[in-house]
Amino acid sequence: MMALLSLQNKSLFPARCCGQTIPTHQVLSTMSARGKRLYASRADEEAVPPAERWYCPQANCRRWIHTKHLRPDLKYQTCPRCRTKICPQCRDIAHTTTGCTRDPGLPGILEMARRRHWQRCYGCHAMVEKNGGCHHVRCICGADFW
Repeated sequence: MMALLSLQNKSLFPARCCGQTIPTHQVLSTMSARGKRLYASRADEEAVPPAERWYCPQANCRRWIHTKHLRPDLKYQTCPRCRTKICPQCRDIAHTTTGCTRDPGLPGILEMARRRHWQRCYGCHAMVEKNGGCHHVRCICGADFW
């Protein structure tokens, strides 16, 4: 049950007991075949530094792309699940030679975040809201800050 909960909430992954990480092989020995695939995939994803992870930009996919599916010799990367072509520079849906797009809504989001005292994680750039407790924050990527 603990392993399944850790799959639902990235801050709980990997499964732990008494503050110690439970070795993956022990967790996998108690799971169904589907659970084993999901847990092993999440372990592979978490082993890649956040800034180096690739996710499909297609709205109805958004899945993590394992490094074994990335080919640096190609002009575009391709999501192995939905076959969406991905720009290697901006990691958005592949586009024409007009250059990488910028998110037009990002400045507004960053301004709202500033007004609400949100911060961006220095490790993965996720937006973090402090809503209680001490001033210490641990991001889902594992980065600690105050």
